[in-house]
Amino acid sequence: MKKTQQEQVREILMTKGSITPLEALNSCGCFRLSSIIHRLRHEGMDIKTEDERNSKGNIYARYTHKVSEEEVEKMSKELFSQILDQYEKDGGEYLVLDRLTGVLFLTDNFSDIATCEYNEYQQTGGMTMKEVSEMATKAIKIRYRHNLKNN
Repeated sequence: MKKTQQEQVREILMTKGSITPLEALNSCGCFRLSSIIHRLRHEGMDIKTEDERNSKGNIYARYTHKVSEEEVEKMSKELFSQILDQYEKDGGEYLVLDRLTGVLFLTDNFSDIATCEYNEYQQTGGMTMKEVSEMATKAIKIRYRHNLKNN
């Protein structure tokens, strides 16, 4: 399913931390970024507007969003829940965290572990719920490391 412009802008703000009108036009085909920012603010995102100048002296807006601890906690719980759901459906012998991208997934195929260049993994049979939860939180912090409020 194709993402809406609003979903694409939200994802860019969450992962990259900021976006300009030109970046929005190039990445999502969005001509009215300020309208999308208004809607995202209405949904509760804390987005700051900063004026910047290009090399010709023209002023444009840069919209910035930092991920709060509450957002990290909420996303960690969602990821934890997804992992548990996947475990109930598919099983899975290993829980793998790609430390470069923050992707966390279950696998029963050891070769999947080898495809992640920077990973850590544990056998799911010996993991406690707390360990799974901690891996989910770690994955979210890796995924949004450039955009955390405390950075």
